[in-house]
Amino acid sequence: MEKECYQNQREFLITAEKLNQADLEGFDNLELRTASHSIIILPGEMSAVELLATCTDLKAICADLMLHILMSCSDCDKCGKTTPCELMTAPILPEVMVPVEDMIEAGIEPGHRLTCVADPENNRLIVQESEDGYSLADIDVAIIDTFRDAEVCLQDLKKLIEENPIVYPGCKDTSSN
Repeated sequence: MEKECYQNQREFLITAEKLNQADLEGFDNLELRTASHSIIILPGEMSAVELLATCTDLKAICADLMLHILMSCSDCDKCGKTTPCELMTAPILPEVMVPVEDMIEAGIEPGHRLTCVADPENNRLIVQESEDGYSLADIDVAIIDTFRDAEVCLQDLKKLIEENPIVYPGCKDTSSN
């Protein structure tokens, strides 16, 4: 696998040479898939062997990307106690959960993160869309479980997610070229 960087470009051309390097030159149709912060180009049709080879490569890319998160977090030390903290053992749930039909009725698109705001004058809590950044509840459970299995400190991960610093150097990391 090869990594190529494109800086300050909003459009770029994939050359026949690059298609050849990716074993894509013989396909009549290519499929472009957009994902969160990435683009994947696949053949329009694949055999089982081709699909499994692609899955293997994507798994290696995923492992490389996850390593950057792992290197940004310390090992779980059980917060200095004898048993792991709640982040390591309990389900990670959103701050506020409201049934989908109630969100729709309130004009809030399902899937948006919610928060509660106190209204002491009327003795009530007001549920509204959160304007905060991200939280652990935004992360896929399988990914959280991967970090738990690796005994990564989820307090550190929580802090990384909330503060959202750059942890992947991207084009600045020339060791992968």
